[in-house]
Amino acid sequence: MKILHIYSDRKFIKAVEIYKNPLIENNIVFLGDKFSTSCNISFYPRNLKSYKAIAELSMSYDIVVFMSMTLQHALICNLLPKDIKVIWRFFGAELYPYLQRDILTVESQKFMKRNKIHKLFSNIKNKLLYGDTADRIFWRAVRRSNLFMCLSKDEYDFLQNKFCCLPKFLQVPHIYISHPKPCYNRSDNVIIGHSRNIDGNHIDILKAIKSSLYKDNYKYILFFSYSEYSKKYSQAVVELAESIPSAEIITGFLPLDEFNRIQSTSSALVINAIRQIGVGNIFSAIRNGMKVYLHPDSVMFNWYLNNGIKVFSSLDFVEDLNHNNLHLTREEIDANLKAYENLTLKFNVNDFQNKIFDIIK
Repeated sequence: MKILHIYSDRKFIKAVEIYKNPLIENNIVFLGDKFSTSCNISFYPRNLKSYKAIAELSMSYDIVVFMSMTLQHALICNLLPKDIKVIWRFFGAELYPYLQRDILTVESQKFMKRNKIHKLFSNIKNKLLYGDTADRIFWRAVRRSNLFMCLSKDEYDFLQNKFCCLPKFLQVPHIYISHPKPCYNRSDNVIIGHSRNIDGNHIDILKAIKSSLYKDNYKYILFFSYSEYSKKYSQAVVELAESIPSAEIITGFLPLDEFNRIQSTSSALVINAIRQIGVGNIFSAIRNGMKVYLHPDSVMFNWYLNNGIKVFSSLDFVEDLNHNNLHLTREEIDANLKAYENLTLKFNVNDFQNKIFDIIK
């Protein structure tokens, strides 16, 4: 079997490892500037000539995997013949912008963009370059895709209920990552958020912290590096965080060892998103023995609980802050580590690869 993997974001290159098998030949195409890597990657500039060349290259493959369905990826997808199977690895940015009123809190909705003129000019530009609007190109690619690969059936069912035309579900395997035993005696640090993305609903949490009489008992670390929605939203979040004396804002993308160091010495992680976001950070927090707070309306909240991982409602975060209850007990840490291990056994690579083989039979 031959699989071609199409990327535009270097952060996720290692995701190809779940396809490694003596019976599978994996090759990677990257749209964008070259970078140093140990992987064997073919680099292409982002232009129509490249998209046509990649589509022609794809003719000799059984499966093409698109790592997110960006406009550029959708253009390639729509050029592929029907006999090539298409797997769309969903990340979130493709569909959740259509659902902003469902996934943003009232505080975040104040910063929603309503720039119809920008949308009009964008449509004209894409029609001139590609013959159609970005939305129409994207939805054709959705209909062309054979499998929708995402993190949980819960999220898939939520999205399918909203859009009704998604490809068949394919479960992302969850890889067990070994980790030193976490420290049971932790510092009073709280990590807030995952990125600059407005979907993180940061303002609600920061306002709640600011209003607490016990806020000075903890230090707050705001992860606010990438995926900016708007300068106005980012500025509002930064100004609010800066008004809390014990808050630190991290705007750079952290090296893995520094990220792990911060998590390993922190007591809690608060991600107030209603959409699926930051799952890698959440699993890492669990491995590090942190108490994880998620929005109770999150499509993933009950998924974690149903898989035995104890997470907590972000609506209860300030109440726990006021009662100095932002740490897991030793028993809760050990139970979460065991549940995490069981989850990776349940959603394993072997089962995933068997499903991959099934789709070309």
